Amino acid sequence: MTMSRTLTLSAIAFVSVVTPSLASGAAGGDQPSLLQPDLGSVVWSIVLFVLLLVVLGKFVWPQILKGLQDRETKIREDLEQAQQANAQAQAALGEYEQKLAEARAESRQLLDQARADAEELRGKLTGQTEQEIARLRQQATDQIRLAKQQAVQDLYAKAADLTTDIAAKVLQREINEDDARRLVEQSMQQLDKMN
Repeated sequence: MTMSRTLTLSAIAFVSVVTPSLASGAAGGDQPSLLQPDLGSVVWSIVLFVLLLVVLGKFVWPQILKGLQDRETKIREDLEQAQQANAQAQAALGEYEQKLAEARAESRQLLDQARADAEELRGKLTGQTEQEIARLRQQATDQIRLAKQQAVQDLYAKAADLTTDIAAKVLQREINEDDARRLVEQSMQQLDKMN
């Protein structure tokens, strides 16, 4: 609507400026020269020009200025929104990078802790295994020693019995139990001295 008004007013102003010139040319054979202006044409041209300026200033220019101001305001608001969105995006990116760094640090810490725990468990299990092996070795050694002592005692007991029997036959007399024990103990002491 504003554009059609502007075109209409511009057409009226053009016709108003051109009409006096055409009227003066059609009325007589004298053509006014450019150096001799017609006073009526000049006055009408000035009046129409002033009228055109008043109409444009009153109706058209405020609409144009308002449209330009609205556009400037919209562009300014869009720029502010874009800056705010950019600031929010930067903040979100910073927060994301911070959380990512924290997650990486936490995962490194968890891995280090897991390695330390695994190393500690390995050391503990190795120590327990070595202790168990040493205990079993000691137990086996003790059992072997006890079995050896028992075998030696049995051997000495048998040898003492045989020796007593042989001695009794040789001496033709019986050795009592106390004599046999004394002989066994003496034999055991001699055996311990040999080992």
